[in-house]
Parts: sequence; structure tokens; C-alpha cells
Amino acid sequence: MAAKTLVDPGRFDFNLALQPDLERYAVRITPENVSFVSKRDEEIRFAGMDESIVPVTEGLNLIDILKDHDATDAEAQSITAAFEDHFDIAGLAEGQRLRIAYAPSPDDLERMRPERISLYENTEHQATVARADSGNYIKAQQPSTFLAGAFEEADRVSYGGPTPAIYDSLYQTALEQELPEEIINDLVRMFSFDVDFNARVQPGDALELFFTQSDANAAPKILYAALNTGSTKREFYRYRTPDDGIMDFYDNSGQSAKKFLIRKPLNGGKFRSGFGMRRHPIHKYTKMHRGVDWSAPRGTPIMAAGNGTVQKAGWSSGYGRRIELRHTNGYTTTYNHMTGFAKGVREGARVTQGQIIGYVGSTGLSTGPHLHYEVLVNGRYMDPMRIKLPKGRTLDGEMRTAFEAERYRVDTLIDRARKPSRVAAIN
Repeated sequence: MAAKTLVDPGRFDFNLALQPDLERYAVRITPENVSFVSKRDEEIRFAGMDESIVPVTEGLNLIDILKDHDATDAEAQSITAAFEDHFDIAGLAEGQRLRIAYAPSPDDLERMRPERISLYENTEHQATVARADSGNYIKAQQPSTFLAGAFEEADRVSYGGPTPAIYDSLYQTALEQELPEEIINDLVRMFSFDVDFNARVQPGDALELFFTQSDANAAPKILYAALNTGSTKREFYRYRTPDDGIMDFYDNSGQSAKKFLIRKPLNGGKFRSGFGMRRHPIHKYTKMHRGVDWSAPRGTPIMAAGNGTVQKAGWSSGYGRRIELRHTNGYTTTYNHMTGFAKGVREGARVTQGQIIGYVGSTGLSTGPHLHYEVLVNGRYMDPMRIKLPKGRTLDGEMRTAFEAERYRVDTLIDRARKPSRVAAIN
């Protein structure tokens, strides 16, 4: 039995919201060509600003990270030069973290401008630079506030801003609890039909699992799983339908967790970019991103999101190797930048949901191995993470009665486990 909180409210300092708005700004008069910044002035200046914590991954440099997080070319160059001039830091290493504080740009109030940038080695402060009145970035004081546990428990946590995505938090929490890989894969598949993995975790969100132990003859199996997100609780029970022998997960009403399409058609992988307007990573201008991106090692299997017919399987300009599947009711899904197709996948072939159709690659216009996944309804691009999908099988009659008996058995086991419970929690 494992119960895990995805976000601990204690990690967040909500007292900043109580500060008067004028306390966020410091006004000072100094002689020409003379400037100074006191520690108190800095604390007031940065109090309440939106902040992001950005992990440094392999192959990324400081300029690219800054430009991907709202810095202009000139700002990114100036920040990089300041780190090198004042701290002799010319490059970044995997595992380091950048903490960026933002404020609205006076020239464009719709744009959040980087005001202070700090570099951490794990949770240890290494260097900080901040924007001066001249517009250049100079050496600055270390931030006086710190989010306990944020660097360790989340890939991206913003101070006073967005929390980690559900997918990042769920997967990282499962790994930290040392759950078996089979359990994690089932868990992601189970909720991938109905959960917007790109949505942000809120304080109080939690995951509860009840599963069998593995042995020499059998891998561990989830018997029950519950995910609390906001005001919604999703509960599923493992059940094998006797008429077709298919194992699936069903909710309290006997409704299958499966939907018409899978939202995330590959195991593992990391959510990198959502649906909507974004700055193109290669062309460097803002354009519509008509799908979602999942980064994964080259060769990771890609599954068909639903039953359908292969409409296209070949090269498609910037998409590289691309597969288009035509489903019923006007639905189409596309899979792009693939390194290759699975055996037998060609135009006109029939595929079933979950069948491997190809493998992650970086063909076409791509900055690295990933899957660009799209969903179209009657030719119109839709957000794969938010689109409402038709439901799967619903149990009724004698099968519903048999499922209720199995659900009662599992609930009884859970109640017994809770009394002397062995509970693992993240704080």
C-alpha cells in the first residue's frame, strides 16, 4: 500500500501575497554615474516576483535556456557575459539549476523580463546576476528566500508561479518511492486516457496505490489506484472480463479507464512542449505548435493511439518520417520525427490500440529524439491533452455483478492494509 502526496503545501510561502504592492519597488536617487544596491533594497525589489526553477539537462547551454524562458537575444548574451566576467562561469553542467525571477518589461507589459538569475549546484548557491538600471546584468546578492525541497522533488517549480506538471510529479514520485517499472508503466497508461498530464499539480493532489508483490513467477500488478487532482478523484480497479479474457481497469460504475484514443502513445518519455503558440526551437520565431512533444531515447516504441487504418507512412518534409492513422468518427492521429516504422505498418494496414507502429527518432526538423503527436477532428487540430474522448467499455448484467464482487474483495484488502498500514509519503 503506498500513498503519496504530489505537492506539499508546506513547501510554498504564501506570505508574499500579504505584502503591499508598493513594497515590491525600491526608489532611490543617486549622483550621476554612481549606483549602489543595498541588501534590503534587493529584498524589496524581488519580493513577490514570479520565479522559475529550470533544471539543466545534457546538451543545453545557458543562452538557449534563457531564450527558451523569455529572455531576448541581447538579454541572454548579457546574462551569459555577466556569469563569465564576475564568476568565471563559461558553461553549465547537467544537474545544475537556474532560478529566474521575472518582472513585466516596461517596453511591453505583456512580456515577463528576467530580472535576476541564480545558478545552483543541486541546492547549493553558486552565483547570482541581476539587471542594473543601465540594462546590463551585474553581480548581485544571493536570493534570501528558498523553497525547501523544490530542487529535489520537481523538474520545474516556480516561486509564486506554476507547480510541476502532473506527469512530471507522478512519474518522479513513483521513482522516488522505488515502485517497480511495471507498476509505473501501468499507472501512466491507466490515467493517460483521461488526465491532462500537462496540467499543473495543486497542493493536496495525491496518488494512492494497492498492488501485489513481485515474485519469481509473476510481476507486480496494480489492484487499485486513485488519483486526486483538484476536486476530481479517479479510482480504478483491476478486472479481467471473462467473455474475452482482456484485463482492464474500471471505475466504481464499471466504466473502463480506456478511451477512444490514448493521450500519450508511448511508455516513458518526458513532456517537453504543449499545444498552442510557442517560439520555434529551430526557426526562432513564434508559430502555432499543433501537437504535443514527448522526448524519449531514440528507438523508444510508439503505440497506435486507437484502432484505425494507416493513411500515410513515409517521409513528410519537416515532420521527417510520419505516420497518419485514420480512426472512426472523423478522428485522425499523426506520429512524427520517427526513426523507423514497425514491421507491417504501411498505407492501408489496420492497427489496434496499443500496437507498436514505429520508434522515436529525430528525423526532419528536430532538435533531438522525440515524438510530435497530433490529433485532428474533421481536419481541425485539437489539443491531445485536453480533447474530450469517447468512452470505452461499460460492464453490465452478470459481468457487472462479478466486477462488484471483485471490487468488494479489493476494498476489504485495502481496509485491512490501512490499519497497520505501511504508508510511504512525500513531504
